[in-house]
Amino acid sequence: MPSSWLATKLDELMLDGRLVHPDTVVSAMPIRSGGEVADELGGRMLLRYTWDIKEAGRDKETFVTPTPYSQEEVPHWLNLPNRALQRPWVLLLDPAKIDAIQGPRWCCMGQGIEYVLPNGYRDEAIYGPHWVVEIR
Repeated sequence: MPSSWLATKLDELMLDGRLVHPDTVVSAMPIRSGGEVADELGGRMLLRYTWDIKEAGRDKETFVTPTPYSQEEVPHWLNLPNRALQRPWVLLLDPAKIDAIQGPRWCCMGQGIEYVLPNGYRDEAIYGPHWVVEIR
């Protein structure tokens, strides 16, 4: 079994019976506060995989996951657009510092769990060194 499968199953267990919405649902998912999702995740960060080494806050809809994946696994488990584009960087986001979050739901045509940030996130939500971290 690949570690990505194990990581995803552990996240499903971590959510402990909370509803993980089907992949076809977006608008029907309630918008919740970041504090509520932070409690749900028990202190875990949300991960934003990116190709942009200078990525910072975004003011548009953004997809994130609680699950760590390797660079090679990211496009398959999350079914990201433009799969040929490598995403060697990840931002760690503190959900408590994000205003609005929807989810969790299963990724559409992927195998992972994702949350939707309908309004994106501010720079202040970036945790740790406050810049991207390389993944392999």
